[in-house]
Amino acid sequence: MLQAVLWISLVGLVVSLGFAAYRTFRGPTVPDRIAAIDAFGTVLIQTLIVGAILLNDPQYLAYAVVLAAINYVSTVALGKYLQRGGVIGHGDSHQRVAPAGDRGGGAGDAGAHPDA
Repeated sequence: MLQAVLWISLVGLVVSLGFAAYRTFRGPTVPDRIAAIDAFGTVLIQTLIVGAILLNDPQYLAYAVVLAAINYVSTVALGKYLQRGGVIGHGDSHQRVAPAGDRGGGAGDAGAHPDA
């Protein structure tokens, strides 16, 4: 009985992969495509987990964990790139980024600033 349920769910996951791939290539906007890539990665992780149960091979679970980490990081990076135009602080020109070491305060700073 469990085998039948796993095979049916595997078929459903493969169909979902097809839908996510379609939306990735035909998405009307870039955010739609990024969401579809995230959905594709998530469904692929689920497919690996169901495959690990079907094949009774725990090695696929390790692959699923690695793929989940990559999927998360790539989705966050793409989202930040879309939102700010850069991943690491290069997108906002009106936002002042303090240079390394200039954190304000310190041993010689009494708290008074000449422009305050």
